[in-house]
Parts: sequence; structure tokens; C-alpha cells
Amino acid sequence: MPGDDQKALLDRIALLEELASKANPRNAGPAIRAAIGVRRLLQMVYGPNSGLERSLVAIVHEQARIPLQTAHVQYTNRALIEHVQGTIETLRGELQAGLLGNIRRQLSGEVLADFVGLGRDALERGSKDVAAVLASAALEDGLKRLAEEQGLDVDAANITEVVNALKSQQRLTKIEGKLILDYKDLRDQAMHANWVNVNINDVRSLIGFTEEFLLRRFG
Repeated sequence: MPGDDQKALLDRIALLEELASKANPRNAGPAIRAAIGVRRLLQMVYGPNSGLERSLVAIVHEQARIPLQTAHVQYTNRALIEHVQGTIETLRGELQAGLLGNIRRQLSGEVLADFVGLGRDALERGSKDVAAVLASAALEDGLKRLAEEQGLDVDAANITEVVNALKSQQRLTKIEGKLILDYKDLRDQAMHANWVNVNINDVRSLIGFTEEFLLRRFG
């Protein structure tokens, strides 16, 4: 495996670690967003359905089942954050040791679609806030992945900058860009745990749009 590829992966891991570090027991949103990126890297390194990936998915599933307003959610959030951070450490160690596996594997949109599916399940159980975080994270990660395919450096970019970059490359239509930015406020409210401003109908709309967008772009 060329050294440049390994360095790029380690740089990506550092960014995911920084993102996960912003999570806390009251707001696990950054850890959920990091989990999406970590799962992508796990599939790239080990192929699909590795033990590390199954373990990560299981704990995200468990966290998604807990209503955010319950006292127990802080314990599950803490467990999720620690698990994501531990997986990042394991992945970094094995990459540094040269255990790169199937690093060139191309991923489909199934990883992101899984998180949207979790969001839909959470919404059906009445957990609109969990659903909003999952769907927002999946849409944002999908947009950044599209940008990366165009050779754009968007790791530190906000969602507006990513949308504008994709439109400039004709990878998003004007209508798509407008629809995505219409969801920006919902995304911001969810990622900053401002639950009173998260409307269930808006979350349902976001999930439907994200499912269709990922199918169209990665299906």
C-alpha cells in the first residue's frame, strides 16, 4: 500500500477522532457523525461485515432505541462515545502496523442508507430527535463523499460550502442544492441538541429526501 494512501487514511482518522471528541453524554450527535465515517473506513480496510463494523453498528442501534429525554440516554450516549473512540484507536493502530486489508474497496451507499434506516425506525418509535441526528449525519456525509469523488477537499467545510462546491462541479442541480440548504436549519438544531426546535414533520421530510438522494447518487 503506497505511503500516501496510508497517510491520507491516518489524516482522515484524526479528523474523525476530533469530531468524536466534541460529543458528550448530553449530545452524542458528533459521535454518531463520526461513526458513519469510521464505518466507511472499516469497510475499506477489512471489507464489509467485519467484527469491528458489526460491533459499531450494534451500539449505534442500541443508542437509537433510547428516547433522548430519558435519564438512561446519558449512559448509552457515554457508551457510544467511548466505543467510537476505542474503534478509532484500534483502526489507527492497525493501519500504523501495516494491516491494511482491502483498502481499495469501493463502497456503495449502503452504509449511509443503513443510518437513514435507523433514523426511520427511530421516528416510528417516536424518537424524532434521534431520527433527525441520524438523517442529518447521513445526508452531510453523502454530500462530502460526492465532493471527495470530484477531488474536492471538504473535510473542514460546512454544508453550505459543500453544496456550493458540488454545484460548481455540476454534481448537484440548483433544485437539489436549494432543497438541501432548506434542511440546514434542521440539521443545525439537531446537531446542537436544540430539540425544542426539531419538528417531527420536518424530520420525516428530511428522511424521505435523504433516502431518495442516496439512492439516486449511490444506488
